[in-house]
Amino acid sequence: MPVISSPEVIRLCLDKYDTYLYLKRMGLPSPTTFVDLNEAHQAIASGEFNFPLILKPRCGQGSVFLEVAHSLEELDLLWRLLNQKNWPNREQWLVKQRGRAVVDSTKSKRM
Repeated sequence: MPVISSPEVIRLCLDKYDTYLYLKRMGLPSPTTFVDLNEAHQAIASGEFNFPLILKPRCGQGSVFLEVAHSLEELDLLWRLLNQKNWPNREQWLVKQRGRAVVDSTKSKRM
């Protein structure tokens, strides 16, 4: 007999930002995720995060649509370009550093 998780658990596991929020609520270590680019800029300015940063979709698998920013200028340019294109779920991008999420462009938008 196959064991299948509930739809809520499956949805949570497929959404990187919701997974982050859940792990944080449970008190488990998880990558820091900000809900806007300005907060990421503050973390970079304070030295909390360094380049290069990885931009990737909030939902998805593997390296599909992955981009790398090596400077603040590249981060801002890639952010604007990725949010202007007709990518699937184009408004839902994360920025990560070595496994540490920095930005979520959805501003807590639910799927």
